[in-house]
Amino acid sequence: MKLQNIVKIISALLGVLGGIFLLRILGAGDDDIKLAASMGDSDNYKY
Repeated sequence: MKLQNIVKIISALLGVLGGIFLLRILGAGDDDIKLAASMGDSDNYKY
């Protein structure tokens, strides 16, 4: 396998993971995020 193919696969996986996290944050909503921030909760996996 060429290095270019490996880099393409890794970048595609990172892009998919980034999209998943973006959708999770958007799905949580502003109110939940602000409430968690005001309570000092920094656990990103509660949404």
